[in-house]
Amino acid sequence: MYASEIMVADLNQDDQPELVLTTFGDPENLAPGEPHGYLMILDSDGNILHDIQLPAQGTNGNGKGAPAAPTTMDLNGDGTVEIVVQTFGVGCFVFTVPDSAENQLLWPTGRGNYFRDGRPWSEAIKYCPGDLDRDNDIDGRDLALFAGDFDTDGDVGGKDLAAFAADFGRAACP
Repeated sequence: MYASEIMVADLNQDDQPELVLTTFGDPENLAPGEPHGYLMILDSDGNILHDIQLPAQGTNGNGKGAPAAPTTMDLNGDGTVEIVVQTFGVGCFVFTVPDSAENQLLWPTGRGNYFRDGRPWSEAIKYCPGDLDRDNDIDGRDLALFAGDFDTDGDVGGKDLAAFAADFGRAACP
């Protein structure tokens, strides 16, 4: 069994980060009926707090379980954190974390932040949404990189381009 990248977030508002990961199995060793996909939550010392078997164990020839890094965030704006898990072959699962908040999302998704540029979340939020090359201005270089869903409606469309255009030429971001 293998593990995904590890996410780091305070899930229970105790100001101590938890570690969040998923597991998956080797495509060459997929035991029928044996689960390989789990959502695991560890304390900051690595002790298992939760080991949750995924509701379905999909496979697509590349493995079985959940290979991708989970994402932790408040998906629906209710103030509670959800954990999104992508699987081989059966889609996504969303787990709601009771009594949680976005107070410490230290490394909430693969490559550190929702821009997926390898910076910790605390650094990523210092930029304007349109500053795609992170040079503190919005210019032609950012336009060349543009492919963002700025209005978070699930697609990249005219509203996203309008949001980008509204900030184009802005300097000294944020």
